[in-house]
Amino acid sequence: MGEIWASEVTRDLCDIVGEPFLLFTSREVPLSAAAPNEIFFEGENARVFGEHVIRFGSDAPFVQRLSSGALYLTWSPMLGNNYVILGAVSDNGSIRGPWRHLDAPLYNENGGHAMFFTHLDGERYACFHAPEHAPHERATLKRVKEKDGVLQLV
Repeated sequence: MGEIWASEVTRDLCDIVGEPFLLFTSREVPLSAAAPNEIFFEGENARVFGEHVIRFGSDAPFVQRLSSGALYLTWSPMLGNNYVILGAVSDNGSIRGPWRHLDAPLYNENGGHAMFFTHLDGERYACFHAPEHAPHERATLKRVKEKDGVLQLV
């Protein structure tokens, strides 16, 4: 089962302050929990994972502040055989939540591990890898806009 944890860090980012705390588990997220849990891997992946694997992933959490002050967290699980980017919002702006999980993936085309940055031109971008299929996987850049308190890829 995937879990997303957080911890306060020192100003120089060299140590944690206090105890890490759980934000949520992937099993609690409606989209992730409703996805088929048993995934069949073929070819080379079958040697690594076995014939069947149960996976509730929680890869690559990334937190950023929206213009409203809310926190927006993205992370990447497998939904069936599709790697996606999901989003959650802490409307009160606290890392401790509560987290409101969005009803649809931010990206649903077999890619994940999103990171976000603001370009010198002032535009916000997401960078992630897609498709989740070697050797075709590449860095992907998409412009991002904020709309109705969430992020959208454009």
